[in-house]
Amino acid sequence: TQHVEAAYLTFASKIHKFEYKLGLRTEYTYTKAFQKTNTETTEKNYLHLFPTAFLSYNLNAINILRGSFSARIARPNDHDVNAFRIYEDAFTYYEGNPNLKPERSNIIEIGHSYKNKLFTTLGLSDSRDVITWITSTGENHSQTYSRPENIGKHQNYSASIMYNANFTPFWSGSHYVNGFYNRYTGSIDEISLDTKGASWTANSRHTLTLAKDWRIEALGYYKSSV
Repeated sequence: TQHVEAAYLTFASKIHKFEYKLGLRTEYTYTKAFQKTNTETTEKNYLHLFPTAFLSYNLNAINILRGSFSARIARPNDHDVNAFRIYEDAFTYYEGNPNLKPERSNIIEIGHSYKNKLFTTLGLSDSRDVITWITSTGENHSQTYSRPENIGKHQNYSASIMYNANFTPFWSGSHYVNGFYNRYTGSIDEISLDTKGASWTANSRHTLTLAKDWRIEALGYYKSSV
């Protein structure tokens, strides 16, 4: 059983070239899990506040600065908290974790747009109680099992550029490049975790309009190694 009660408050206004929208969401969550196999009941309830802010400033007719802040939550699903074991074979099984806590994130972005065609963005995401599936040794040393766990913190730093343009009346394109740096810290089975790495992706999409009802699209995508 899971139910969520929420209340929302938003306010938006404009002062000359400056526009903003502020919001606050309050959520109360109650969960109750009953495992019939071992007659175990797990109940949780928690109250969270989620502020949001969206800001923009029109420097002139072609340049706009923008920024945002948001707080988010990712709750465990029913499968994640179901402690019932499912055996794939005699040596491998997986199970849920009724003691999982929800994963919470704070996200900040600042950016700039030029002629509504060129967009640049810098972002920071900080997550706590990150949920991930962990594989470990089972009750017997010959067995392995997988179970979701809260492993700790995750920080993501990103920078992106997007460009949209019509090269000709019948040829349009969209191009996107994103670079990011990730770091995970915490512990798994009392073993300290500190892993990090940088990577980047790029894609380019082109559309040719041949006739009223005919189009050709070409897409290229690249993802670097970590």
